[in-house]
Amino acid sequence: MRVFNHKEMYKELVEYICSKCNIICVNVRDYEYDETPKVIEILLKKTNNTMEDVISNYSEKYLDDLYNYFVEDEEIFDKTYIKKYGRAISYKSSNINIKDKEMRRYWLETAVNYIIYNYNTSMWLRKYKQKTILKRKSSHSTEYYIKLNDALKKELHEKKSFLDWEFPYFVEGICFYKDERCLLKSSYGRWRYVNLYPENEREYKYLKSIGIQFDEKKFEPISKLEAKCVNRSELINLKY
Repeated sequence: MRVFNHKEMYKELVEYICSKCNIICVNVRDYEYDETPKVIEILLKKTNNTMEDVISNYSEKYLDDLYNYFVEDEEIFDKTYIKKYGRAISYKSSNINIKDKEMRRYWLETAVNYIIYNYNTSMWLRKYKQKTILKRKSSHSTEYYIKLNDALKKELHEKKSFLDWEFPYFVEGICFYKDERCLLKSSYGRWRYVNLYPENEREYKYLKSIGIQFDEKKFEPISKLEAKCVNRSELINLKY
């Protein structure tokens, strides 16, 4: 059930969810586009930068400087693979124009953002490596299931929204579980919403009484597909 006021009620939702859940899941994207590594390779070579340089200098000004440096570069904006992969990066125009400067900036920023994303997510996952109980690969990403612990609770309370967990600064799509049952699921990417799954009508009424506003006008039982966001057999036998 979609929560309308999840940002305003974030503190209450975190308190509620942390009192019930024992596992969280986060989503980490793989290189989403086949040509992203190639763009990064050209960028580093021509600027004489390292990955560490990009990470330490990353800012809006740095992105501006890179764009101005490469805007006329026909190697990094090679027409063959831009035409092949342009739509795959969800560029807003269905007719890819390789001379379009807005498209060129988007193409370049996407590659740089993946450097930042891979660094940030790897550092975050390293913090909770000892608490990670399951890793599951999908077509374009990897899901990490992590035992809820005091450090993670503290981090959750320091955030201002479930949607603060976003590309390129953080892991994404945080979900909360009680064993194998999904309690709360946040979106990532272009869709920005939070779904909360009360177990029964009594719980639904309690959540409304503390100020949670649902899009739905009445309690709707969660479907089995939504309840089991992860295969039960993958979690049920884990000792956590």
